[in-house]
Amino acid sequence: MKRCEPTHLLYRAATGQVVPAGDATCSLCGSKHERSAKMTDVIRDTFTNHGMCRVPSSDDACQACEYYFNHRWDTGQQYPMEYRKRSLVVTEGEVIEWMRADMKVDIEKWLHEGCPHGVFLVSLSKKKHCLPLAVVNPPGRSFVVQVEEDRAMIDESYWPLCSAFSCLISLGAKKGEILSGEYHHATLKQLPSSTNADGLHASVATVLKLDKLIAPHRPSPLLTLISYLIIVEEKK
Repeated sequence: MKRCEPTHLLYRAATGQVVPAGDATCSLCGSKHERSAKMTDVIRDTFTNHGMCRVPSSDDACQACEYYFNHRWDTGQQYPMEYRKRSLVVTEGEVIEWMRADMKVDIEKWLHEGCPHGVFLVSLSKKKHCLPLAVVNPPGRSFVVQVEEDRAMIDESYWPLCSAFSCLISLGAKKGEILSGEYHHATLKQLPSSTNADGLHASVATVLKLDKLIAPHRPSPLLTLISYLIIVEEKK
């Protein structure tokens, strides 16, 4: 089966067109296409991620990659919008801006019911070209989410990790502490006061138990993603 490139999926969903086949080779995605654009028309001198290029020896770029890099649209803001500044869900039929508030619900729904055929992209910095690096997922209950320039594999391991992270947040731990594994004295001090049968502060013992579940995933794109998914309301 022919590989489906993420930029081609985006191009089809956004324009309703497919890239005509031809003899030219796209430097970025490696596809064979009709000659249409040069790489100098697509990437700027400031572009540094040349490792993204599948065929760096080629000077050509396909219509899909040219569209992804160059398409702009007006949103009423100071600067035009572009794809690299958005988190996206790209399927065969549509391109949706993936709002942070919807990500956790969508991911957990897909784990239960199966994800659509598509690309799932979380842009944290809103600066990097991450979509060309993404995986086009087949339908299923395990899938990959592109998190910046890394890939987070989502499967059944998500549930205990997300639960442990949420419990630590509810106990008063900060996201940075959970991600690093270094819990500040002030955080531990404010935990509810009680002692277990071993004479250990019960809440501290709970923190240690939960952190033991998280430690094997530190650092990882999955843990970074879960941290982003869990939205903590600021105390007034």
